[in-house]
Amino acid sequence: FQNSFGGFVWYFGETGVDPSNADHVYALGVSMLQSFDGGQSWGPIGGAMHVDEHALWIDPSNAQHLLVGNDGGLYRTTNNSAFTAFTSLPITQFYDGEVDATNATRVFGGTQDNGSIMTSAGPSAWFSILGGDGFHVLSDPVNPSIVFSEYQFCSSGTGFQRSTSGGPSPGQTFGWTASDRFGWDSPICMDPNNHNVLLAGSNYVYKSTNNGVNWSKVSGDLSTSPSASVVYGSLTTLAISPANSDVYWAGTDDGKVWLSTNAGGTWIDVSAGLPQRWVTRVVPDPANAQRAYVTHSGYTSDDQATLVHRTDDQGAHWTNVSGNLANVPANDLVVDPLDASRLYLATDTGVWTTADGGGYWYALGTGLPVQVIADLVLHSGTRQLFAFTHGRSAWSLDLSERPWVNAK
Repeated sequence: FQNSFGGFVWYFGETGVDPSNADHVYALGVSMLQSFDGGQSWGPIGGAMHVDEHALWIDPSNAQHLLVGNDGGLYRTTNNSAFTAFTSLPITQFYDGEVDATNATRVFGGTQDNGSIMTSAGPSAWFSILGGDGFHVLSDPVNPSIVFSEYQFCSSGTGFQRSTSGGPSPGQTFGWTASDRFGWDSPICMDPNNHNVLLAGSNYVYKSTNNGVNWSKVSGDLSTSPSASVVYGSLTTLAISPANSDVYWAGTDDGKVWLSTNAGGTWIDVSAGLPQRWVTRVVPDPANAQRAYVTHSGYTSDDQATLVHRTDDQGAHWTNVSGNLANVPANDLVVDPLDASRLYLATDTGVWTTADGGGYWYALGTGLPVQVIADLVLHSGTRQLFAFTHGRSAWSLDLSERPWVNAK
């Protein structure tokens, strides 16, 4: 049963022992196994569950009563065999989210082992648009029928999928090199001033000038080309300045930040002055082409300090604007288009905001669980801020209510 762990047992690594029978043990992997002879022989446990088992609770008063947590949610059995799913728990693990710029009721997201999904009719109407592990989804603000999505490793190196029907039935795009180092969650962005121009990334930057149908490389390898047993040394974030469409930004998982001021013609390493940590986002100021923000996560180096940096001269110098933030990863940042000093930050402990560009931060709004916020989207037309969590689904906050009650 070695294949039950899928080659990545470190992702599971959970065992359990029947409190009434020391020889009855469980092992969690892609599937769930059990042994009745202390681990000498193994067999699958009865009943059907979603794959990728992560957590197990055994009722100490009734060993037939189990709760199992997996990539499909929470399952229960009272007879050690037939499992029932809890289907109404809001516990989806989003990696990334998107909102149709023309219609705030059309919400998209990429989810852990539950594909790319969307809804246009509220929280009870989500449906799948692409399988696998879902990541970035991008909706064209000019033509919302065009929607890009991907599964893991940029659709296994085949590139972003392009739907012409509003999300479902995505089709192939062209020009990708499958042997590139595409990250688990590969980035994509669209020029805010020209919907025909898009960027996407492996360890190279790809560019499309025909609305994502065809792609070609416009950079060299922007990583440090590290040796690793998992895919590492790839792009994690891309952005085009709304203030100047010739200004491109790129960030990598091995701590590099790059700038192009000629639409991808040449790239400059502007990492000096920044920590060599996983770059989660590079976010250009919507009105100032000289200014941009970088957010980091330090999980790969066991460095937990939250770090948010700002440049006012296109990366020549960087200023730490983390202020009083707690020591947790920073995952995304949004600059309010109505007030350049108002920032919204996604962290592993919720959404934080600042009114002074990062001098003082405070928790935003009420009602949001203390949870990993993987992505933020500000829908400018309705002033709704959407938070996509990795474990407690998606939430929204109406910024027109001005929830600044805790402001300094």
